[in-house]
Amino acid sequence: MLAKEYETAFAGVRKTVKATEIEFQGLKNQLKDMATRIPMSFSELASIMEQGGQLGVGKENLAKFTEVVAKLGIATNMTSEAAADLLAKYANILKMPLSQIDQLGAVIVQLGNNFATTESDVTNFSSRIAGAGKIANMNAAEIMAIATAFSSVGIEAEAGGTAVQKVLLDMNTAVVS
Repeated sequence: MLAKEYETAFAGVRKTVKATEIEFQGLKNQLKDMATRIPMSFSELASIMEQGGQLGVGKENLAKFTEVVAKLGIATNMTSEAAADLLAKYANILKMPLSQIDQLGAVIVQLGNNFATTESDVTNFSSRIAGAGKIANMNAAEIMAIATAFSSVGIEAEAGGTAVQKVLLDMNTAVVS
């Protein structure tokens, strides 16, 4: 890839991330390295990194976030775009440090591999109930467990997520009162 092509692909990252020139060079070098280890092009990885920047992922976690999302896009039934969106929002709702994003990605893959559900279904359901789970003092693993249980019996995130949210909020209200 020519230097001009790298710069064109990296322009979106520059647009969405606040960093110094030295930090941008470090991010670009990390993307180049990733492109040698992950079967995705530099441009595809830069697009994921740009999306991470748009979603508020800090520059200190951006390379790790990009790598986890890229691997999820390759190894699961989720697209990289959907994985980036869901993981960033899920971590934000739960106030989960993005330095732990690789652990969250591993959990998602393990749940998809070991239960009668897909990674996409688990993350969709989890993101639907994350807010109510946070209010009810649940952690990320507990929310993922509930999502896996419901999605593995065929309950869709749209319908089941609303019902689970209501139950969690009602339980929380009962405990508080």
